[in-house]
Amino acid sequence: MKILLFLCIIAYSLQLKSKITQQAPDFPATASAAWSHRRQDVFIRGTDNALWHRWYDGNAWHNFESLGGILSSGPAGCSWSYGRLDVFVRGTDNALWHKWYDLYGGGWSNWESRTAG
Repeated sequence: MKILLFLCIIAYSLQLKSKITQQAPDFPATASAAWSHRRQDVFIRGTDNALWHRWYDGNAWHNFESLGGILSSGPAGCSWSYGRLDVFVRGTDNALWHKWYDLYGGGWSNWESRTAG
């Protein structure tokens, strides 16, 4: 059952990504993640090279919000628990940068470098 739900979320995410890309052709890269069957988050590298975020809460789509940063790649997003999102990007320093959202831990984190020094 969990595998089926996971595959459905992946299929929905890919379908949604296709629709978002068609609606916003000026955005060069997108990613999406879902922490439940009624929640979908989309991440876009904007034309300003910042990370932008939009989400569906089961009732309506919310407007894009900037999450900042200066990206040199498209984002990758995932969710490993209800209320948790993780986003990874490559910065202009070629380091891997990470930002996360925790519903129960205060919202969006600051950016942190994940590249070992």
